[in-house]
Amino acid sequence: MKLSEAEDITANDVLPPRILVVEDDEVAARVLSITLPTLGYVVAGTVSTGEAAIEHMKRDCPDLAMMDIRLEGGMDGIKTAQIARDKFGVPVVYMTAYTGTFAFQCVLGTDPRTQLSKPFTKRDIKLAVDLALSQAKIAKLNPHSKQ
Repeated sequence: MKLSEAEDITANDVLPPRILVVEDDEVAARVLSITLPTLGYVVAGTVSTGEAAIEHMKRDCPDLAMMDIRLEGGMDGIKTAQIARDKFGVPVVYMTAYTGTFAFQCVLGTDPRTQLSKPFTKRDIKLAVDLALSQAKIAKLNPHSKQ
């Protein structure tokens, strides 16, 4: 590879996506922390409250947040996702044990990239993360189009 070719490679082309896990269930958080690296992602951090997620994003903006809808603390995952999107531009994959129309309607206004129903498999995680990252990339390249 010539030096000029090496200069054209950006950090995003080389570094794996960094994912913040926002989950108050210790078992689910641990499963994600172990599984995500086996899928080629970096766990940017694991937090259990919306407040901690926002503080983490202030310090170190991840490429994606995997967000439980119900969280400990005073801020649920939906409000946290709104802040993640509006203030930091972080796309969100919602995780929930609550499926169906109500769960979907609750998150609709927050521009969710995708939703992952618990319990989930390794394949489910991979598909959800890849879809969310792809949608976020398209949105950045074409900011005036609706997803």
